[in-house]
Amino acid sequence: MITALFEALPAYEYKVKDAVEEDAFGFGSQSAETQQKVNLAKQFIAFSDSRQAAAFFASYMDTTYHSILYKRMLVEVLKKASIYAAPNDVVESLAEEFRQHNMYLQLDNTAIKEGWKAILAELVDSNGETSLLRMGLMGISFPPDIFSANPTLSMSAQEVNSLCTVLALGMMQDAAIKCPVPMN
Repeated sequence: MITALFEALPAYEYKVKDAVEEDAFGFGSQSAETQQKVNLAKQFIAFSDSRQAAAFFASYMDTTYHSILYKRMLVEVLKKASIYAAPNDVVESLAEEFRQHNMYLQLDNTAIKEGWKAILAELVDSNGETSLLRMGLMGISFPPDIFSANPTLSMSAQEVNSLCTVLALGMMQDAAIKCPVPMN
């Protein structure tokens, strides 16, 4: 409920300014109103009956909010992506989505790092029952033509693909993932 209330807070307001302009001949003046859009910082404060609970809630709220926000943006990016989108392509699209929403506008690669953090959080299933992988909104698979049949083990190309997908999912649950961006 708090996240919904936070989202409902206005992100900007319009300030009306009166501008006095002289006419073309220098006689008299005209008054005109202009509107200027001003970005607002969203703020939320919560109170608790103990300092410890309040301190926990503040950090928990920020972490939970970003997790839900990243999850939502990742779903939007995946809706637009091809069925076999490479992780790098998804991260680039997610970073662009961040920039479109005025997040991580620095010139460094913060948006790329945050995109990788969002994807890695979903791949290692750190969110339990609410991960996009578990809910079926995101999947891990290989393109069907990447593997060939294995006659030694009497496996078709599709069976080899399925076996490799299961192995990849197991590796991801153990967080055995190499990230191309340095993280701390």
